[in-house]
Amino acid sequence: MIFLFLVAVLTGCSSSPSLPHFSSVRGAHVRATWEEELPGARAEQIHAPRGRVAALTTAARRARAQLVVVRFYRASSGRAAPAVVLAVSDPAPFLKHRLRAFLTRLQQINGVYGDDYVGVVDANGRFVWENGRAHLPGTFAGSLWIRRDLDSCSPVVHSQPALAEPPPQCPAG
Repeated sequence: MIFLFLVAVLTGCSSSPSLPHFSSVRGAHVRATWEEELPGARAEQIHAPRGRVAALTTAARRARAQLVVVRFYRASSGRAAPAVVLAVSDPAPFLKHRLRAFLTRLQQINGVYGDDYVGVVDANGRFVWENGRAHLPGTFAGSLWIRRDLDSCSPVVHSQPALAEPPPQCPAG
């Protein structure tokens, strides 16, 4: 009986309370567009380059996020383009205070001109932030989507229509 109690307690201690547990990720806004910007009629999924999954997992952990999806596609340069989805239980503080560090590390891993996609989901598996970057012949393409109530939390600056209502202040302060 005591053994079962200890197993239950240790099992509970082994999972981080700050990382969400969910069964599905749904509602992407940018990913399909990003995949269309990759070469070929259909984005070609490829094997992960050596050490990249471990490096991205470490970067996610350091940002106190859970790496829930990682895939690699062939970019127009022929290099591997990572597509990752991070899960967090605290979207506003994550976007405001910790996402920039993950994006900086991603750029170090993938290169300044590397193609990539990053999605962030909340504890319910719903997207709160997405960004895709692709380098096409002679140009650069980027797509960004942010849940409206978290727009001011994003480390990625974007334009707004001239007469648009400004987004609400970031709840993370």
